[in-house]
Amino acid sequence: MLRTISKVLAFSNRKSETDKSLTQVAGFTYAAPNTNDPMQNAKCGEIVRIKGRKPPWLIVNHEITSIAIPSQWPGRLWRTEIVDVVTDSDVVAARSVKPTASAGYTRAVAIRVIEELPLALLFGPQGEAICAVISRAGNLELDDIPSLAKARCPEASEVYSRVWRKWLGGNDELPNNADEDLSGTLLFPGTRGGSPINRGFSVIYTQVAKRAEELVGSSAFVVDPIDSEGACLEPTWAAACNALLDAAMAFGAPTLLSGSDASILATAWHKVIGQTPTTSRA
Repeated sequence: MLRTISKVLAFSNRKSETDKSLTQVAGFTYAAPNTNDPMQNAKCGEIVRIKGRKPPWLIVNHEITSIAIPSQWPGRLWRTEIVDVVTDSDVVAARSVKPTASAGYTRAVAIRVIEELPLALLFGPQGEAICAVISRAGNLELDDIPSLAKARCPEASEVYSRVWRKWLGGNDELPNNADEDLSGTLLFPGTRGGSPINRGFSVIYTQVAKRAEELVGSSAFVVDPIDSEGACLEPTWAAACNALLDAAMAFGAPTLLSGSDASILATAWHKVIGQTPTTSRA
């Protein structure tokens, strides 16, 4: 599996370096589960075509890091190539707008399915470990919530924030608010991949919120102090979620952490869940 991840990530990087046009023909397509997405039942080698030329169009992402994973998880990940691209006339007829040059994807009416890929590729070289954290997030039990919250190291928020800063400092353009507290951050729009593990943190939060709704309903949420029309996890659920985000950072971005920082971030996971998720070498 490590060879597969390395091979596909290398392919993605080559495409980024050699072809940045909006008419790029090859890339990656994610299909969300439990939807009418025609890619859900795709087969390798076939051409998938929408009916007519109106939205919703098929999406071919130029790089794996540009895939915006929807709230539905787990879906299916495909390597694809465009057979019939959405034209300017199609856009005008649909009263839509063209993607910007930095959108990272091309819209299509028909695409050829090349192969199905492991979902772990969505989260970088340590993607299988991230998938293990995501799986746990979606299958939490009530007893796990106070246990994870209590087991989280007091220094974890500071470490998590510091690792974010280190990662942001390695980007070409350091965001203006990089000096702010970044504890609990899920995504930094405008950066490649959005985080050290691409959209991994966002998927973990979404899975915890979904599980909270399943187990205890609205009592797991409070009004968001920043967005009065939204809601966020109540303190104990939020602390448990943060413990899983910590673990994902520790397991998914090892090159950004010292040994002591990794230990701090993984403490709650090791105390409550168990061993560090291993990556298959098949």
